[in-house]
Amino acid sequence: MKQKILSLILAICFISSMLPVGVLAADNVAYIDADGNQQTQSGVTEVTAQYLKDNSNTLTDGWYAVDGTVEIAERITVTGDVHLILKDGSYLNASSGIRVQDDDNDVSNGSANKLSIYAQSTGSEMGEVMAGGGAFVAGIGGDGNGGTITINGGFVTARAAASMGDPAGLGGGAYAYTGQITINGGVVVANGSQKGIGGGTGVEGGTIEITGGFVTANGIGTGGRENLATTTITGNAVVVCTDTYEGGINKTDQANWSGLIFEGNNGKVYSSSGSLTLTTDAKIPAGNTLDIEIGKELIIDSGVTLINEGTITVSGTLTNNGVIANVGSGTITGPVGNNQPISGEVVTYLNKYNRRREAACAVLPSGTTWGTADTTTWYAVDGTVEISERITVTGDVHLILTDGCTLTASQGITVADNDTDVNNGSANSLTIYAQSQDKNTVGKIIATGTNGNAGIGGINGQTSAQLSRIAGKITINGGWVEATGGSSSNRGGAGIGGGSNGSGGTIIINAGFVTATGNGENYYGAGIGGGANASGGIIEINGGVVNAAGFEESAAIGGGGRGEGGTITINGGIVNAQGVGGGAAIGGGWRAYGGTITITGGR
Repeated sequence: MKQKILSLILAICFISSMLPVGVLAADNVAYIDADGNQQTQSGVTEVTAQYLKDNSNTLTDGWYAVDGTVEIAERITVTGDVHLILKDGSYLNASSGIRVQDDDNDVSNGSANKLSIYAQSTGSEMGEVMAGGGAFVAGIGGDGNGGTITINGGFVTARAAASMGDPAGLGGGAYAYTGQITINGGVVVANGSQKGIGGGTGVEGGTIEITGGFVTANGIGTGGRENLATTTITGNAVVVCTDTYEGGINKTDQANWSGLIFEGNNGKVYSSSGSLTLTTDAKIPAGNTLDIEIGKELIIDSGVTLINEGTITVSGTLTNNGVIANVGSGTITGPVGNNQPISGEVVTYLNKYNRRREAACAVLPSGTTWGTADTTTWYAVDGTVEISERITVTGDVHLILTDGCTLTASQGITVADNDTDVNNGSANSLTIYAQSQDKNTVGKIIATGTNGNAGIGGINGQTSAQLSRIAGKITINGGWVEATGGSSSNRGGAGIGGGSNGSGGTIIINAGFVTATGNGENYYGAGIGGGANASGGIIEINGGVVNAAGFEESAAIGGGGRGEGGTITINGGIVNAQGVGGGAAIGGGWRAYGGTITITGGR
């Protein structure tokens, strides 16, 4: 028996010695596959700078994930079949690139070394990888001949240094073939010595297949003195080839192209059926012209934004079910069906992961209605703006506070739910962003409720049938936000959350400097959460500096006076909560249940 136990221990020790050093395996890690479907994966190893150092900067067969920021100066080597998930908000800076090289120098039989990249979402919160190759090597690909690379999502940038043999940003190194490259989604930028995607000078071979995503490259599958890789563009990809040197894109399969494809400054709609649906956000750069020819149709899908800094000429059909934003000198000649283009500007902002992104923003309305039902709308505040009537948010509204701006909403801002169930989301939502994290320069919003209305959230609810008393979804990703509830006879609104008699809806604070104060007369609203007599709803604080104060019977964070706390989660940030007169600092109002409170971080 002792011998059996000893044998088992030795076997376990042997197996453990074969595992990579520092394995941190996680289960049920979400990702989007090549077909755009949500999946989960077990046994996923987290990639950290220490993990790479401990494992000779090598990723071997298996699944990996990047979470947060990882910076590595040495070149990463892929050996075997490697799957890399970029978690939302993650950033992998591989400043010397990622080596994915063919194992036997025979392009016809594929490669044993493979890298597949995935994202967890499809919007601005996707994870990011930045890979820069040195002299003679690809940004992502071979030191010599390229291996197999598949990009299914994420922000992926691959650059190669200008050097002899013309290495590609994505593909082969100097004087080497491409390998196999497939792009199914994501935002991909590839720049090489002569071509962004392909191989080095003078060696033919390999395949490039683009089926989706937004791809920008200075040459695809050609250039470099007759280096050709079989190139197919199908599906509904947007491809911008910025350089037409030695052919731009390999055109041997041009008759079968499908997508929105630019070569140099000129773009066309390619589709065998004549109709193409754009399903990914994209941009037409300044100086470029998109020609929608007679017999061709371009459809902008719902939820998709096309930023137009150039010129769109419509001789065929342009149907806009999403958003077309003419920015700068962007113009459209010809008719546009359905949603009409907006005029605005591209504005940078910090997303909830503190990653800098950009959005096409419409001009802030002169009236008091922001947004349109069932539509995502972006606005930016610049300078000093004062609005003396109460603002109403309709649909999905995103507001960027540019540095140095001040928006004063002296009657507050209504963000109301469309039903009484806070657990099923809301048709109306407001997300606030900033451009920096410096409290001395960050943009400000000052919202003051009146008559029992919330500073930001629901309005004074006289009856249970008045749905607008319940807050919708309010997310703060940055900025200086001051919100004070309104008071009236026997009524009180939250600073951020419900109007009098209305629950707090869903409130998420990820960053910023937030001060929220409840108010009321005889019945009182919370600083953050429910109005008078109402629950806190769903409150989540992940970061930022949050100062919340109740009023008389209400909680600082949670229920209004005599309202239960709701569901409160604090994962981070600096939180200063002051309950008053029987209301909890965090939890329920006077004489009310505290709710469900979870604190995992912060101070």
